[in-house]
Amino acid sequence: MAFSLMTITYTGGSRTFPLSFALGFLNRSDIKVNVVGELDAMGNPVDRAFTFNSDTEIVVTDPINTGSVVRISRTVDKRELPVDFSAPGTATREALDTTARYTIMAVQEALDGRIDGSVDSVEEVSVAALASGQRASDSAAAAAISATSAAASATAASTSQTASGASATAAQSSATAAATSAAAVPSAASQAEAEAGTDNTARMTPLRTSQAITALSPSASTESQATTGSDNATYMTPLRTNQAIAAGTGWTTSSDQTLTTGGFTSIFNGIPAGVNEVRVMLTEMLAPQGSRLRIFLGSGNTIGTTGYTTRWWRANGSRISGPIAQTTGFLAGAGEANLITGTLTLLRVSNTNTWQGDLTGVASQGSFTATGRVILPGPITSIAFRPEAAGTTLRAGGTFTVAWRT
Repeated sequence: MAFSLMTITYTGGSRTFPLSFALGFLNRSDIKVNVVGELDAMGNPVDRAFTFNSDTEIVVTDPINTGSVVRISRTVDKRELPVDFSAPGTATREALDTTARYTIMAVQEALDGRIDGSVDSVEEVSVAALASGQRASDSAAAAAISATSAAASATAASTSQTASGASATAAQSSATAAATSAAAVPSAASQAEAEAGTDNTARMTPLRTSQAITALSPSASTESQATTGSDNATYMTPLRTNQAIAAGTGWTTSSDQTLTTGGFTSIFNGIPAGVNEVRVMLTEMLAPQGSRLRIFLGSGNTIGTTGYTTRWWRANGSRISGPIAQTTGFLAGAGEANLITGTLTLLRVSNTNTWQGDLTGVASQGSFTATGRVILPGPITSIAFRPEAAGTTLRAGGTFTVAWRT
């Protein structure tokens, strides 16, 4: 059987032909199609144009005479390696598989009598011989080439089954020897050469391949390498990827805070200059008795209690109240004496001291939303909490956390 050649007699109708090469093919450019007997002025086969329906089927573009023998060949490129293992990270299972397939395909071309990678077959040689009127000895030589490229067909001429087997073995051995002579097999790589991955002439054995994979495969990243993003030699695990994503967000988060109880104002200081986004997360904070809770922004030693332009809504079942205009902070809560949970997100507007805020949350008596903005006298540095109603005091209960990033 031929490994790298297919011959199909065209019987008319669709010019669709299957591709069933041993081991398939590496690149579509390796496939050529011609019709036996169609030669150019130099006596070379004329390649036919075709397209791929898939990797297992092609369609010849131009008409073919019924009864013509269509020949499809696969020829690997022998001018360069299919994979360059000198580059870091190329010693993968897929690359090693590609290299092995490439080597076997080149040997198959030799077994098919195509040592030089030509697409000539016995049919083409016979046609050329008849056209040029060569002597019978030339036809015999062409028959010998046919016997080398298709050992199974040659052995069919033997008079006994035993003789056929011996002839096939001899033909295959001869073809293998010819392939070895045509391309000298390089010496095996040493362990040092395999693990260095820089030599491009030595031959890799299974042992050397295993040693190369072990030596050249990168190690897993440390947490420091993953979070700093400065290493380019190790590989990431799911844990390290999660840590890198968390670190790459750039958020700095305070510890859990509690309101200063019994007073009029509780303040969190510690937001550094230059931040562009702040989040205040409230968890089951207890609103002042008889009042909701207001959240204010501060700059330096000044807490801005006025100058806000906000709107506040609340929903309780099917009832929706608002919007209600607010000028004194962001109002949290849906009713008096509530357990409040929610998030205030603050965004700095175009490197100014103007901050746009959106507060959403739920409370014992429904959900609430507040949105708006305020202009501070300088960079934001603090978050303050006050009761909504004058004369009321803050109460103990729940926590809040402040996070920021540049």
